[in-house]
Amino acid sequence: MKNFLECKTWVNTPVRIIRTDEEVAALPTPRQRRMKGSFNSLTGEVTIVVPNNANLADIENTFIHEVVGHDGLRVLFPEEEKLNNALDELYKVSNDSIKGAIDRMAQKMYDAEVDRLRERKRKAHEANGEDADAAYYADMADTHAEAGNVISSDVTPRRSMVPTLRDASVRVASRR
Repeated sequence: MKNFLECKTWVNTPVRIIRTDEEVAALPTPRQRRMKGSFNSLTGEVTIVVPNNANLADIENTFIHEVVGHDGLRVLFPEEEKLNNALDELYKVSNDSIKGAIDRMAQKMYDAEVDRLRERKRKAHEANGEDADAAYYADMADTHAEAGNVISSDVTPRRSMVPTLRDASVRVASRR
C-alpha cells in the first residue's frame, strides 16, 4: 500500500481506512456498507472501505475518484454555476455508454427521492388523521415536482444528470 499512503500524504487529505468486514458491518447505513469510498465535504475526509475494493489498484482508483472527483472539482470550480456548467459540458461530450450509466443512476436517484418524499407525505397525512390514499394522486404530482427541485439543487457531480432527471420525471409521471 506504499503508493496509496504516499498519495494520501501528498494531497494532504485526511483518510479514514475501514479495513475489516466487522468495521464495514458497523457502518450506519446499507449505502455506506456497500460503498468503496466516500468524501465528506464538511470535514474534507476521504473514507476508503478496503473490503469493498477488489485490489490495491481499485483502492487507489477509489481514492483518486474521491479526492479529484468530489473535492478537486469544488476547488477548481468554487462557484456553483461554474461547477454545474463544467459538469454539463462533461456530460455532453461523454460517449453513449457513459451517458446511459449516468441516466440510469439519475433515474434511480430520482425514484429514491420520490419514494422518500411520498412516504413523508403519507406519514404527515396519517399524523393529521387524514386518509393518505385520498390524497395519493395530488401528492404524486407535488412529490415529482419537489423531487426534481431537491435533486436539481444538489451540488455534486450528479448535477450533470439534472436535464435527464427532468426528462425522467415527465416519463415517470406519464406512466402513473
